[in-house]
Amino acid sequence: MKPFTCPTCKMDIVSETMHGWVRDRNFGIETGWKQHIITCPTCSEQANARRMAENIARLMGKSHIPPRMQDWHFGSTPGDVDQTAIAA
Repeated sequence: MKPFTCPTCKMDIVSETMHGWVRDRNFGIETGWKQHIITCPTCSEQANARRMAENIARLMGKSHIPPRMQDWHFGSTPGDVDQTAIAA
């Protein structure tokens, strides 16, 4: 990813899951006279999508098989192992 500056929040985005923050325009009795800070509408959507894709890939798609086990297959399984595991 190439670093860039978000035009809305003016934050330097240097990583894929990074996003900025902006002040909410609503200020008054409905907010309790407090200024709210919300995620930047321009850069947070892409960052959240990348983060979700990363989580899905980590949970579902990516396998973390140790290099010494990558050549393993059921054909190399010893004969005295559970036969239901071999049939699956």
